[in-house]
Amino acid sequence: MLGLFNRSKREPLYINLKSLIDIIEKDYSEGYEFNLAEFSYDNSKHIIGSEMDEEARCIFFVYDGKDYLSSDEMKKAIVLDGKNLDDEDVIVEVTRACVIGGGMQLFHLLGMKKD
Repeated sequence: MLGLFNRSKREPLYINLKSLIDIIEKDYSEGYEFNLAEFSYDNSKHIIGSEMDEEARCIFFVYDGKDYLSSDEMKKAIVLDGKNLDDEDVIVEVTRACVIGGGMQLFHLLGMKKD
């Protein structure tokens, strides 16, 4: 992933996927341009996040390489083991995270310091 992730070993972070999505939404609403998190669920890895399209002046939410115009659209489209992304019972392990544009929330959760 182009070296975007901090590769040092960290303690595992287990979080409700709905909470992770809420953090991504909050960071974007506060002006942080790009959030990306890799998480593990049921022995498979997934990428979730948001990115700003400067030219179109809009945000895209991304999940495993597919773009969505809103987090609600993304949450409705994605199902893990019969559960929607915003289901309270979906607990994931965040394995890596990247925030560009000043975002700090994901860094604090992972015990990382922004360079």
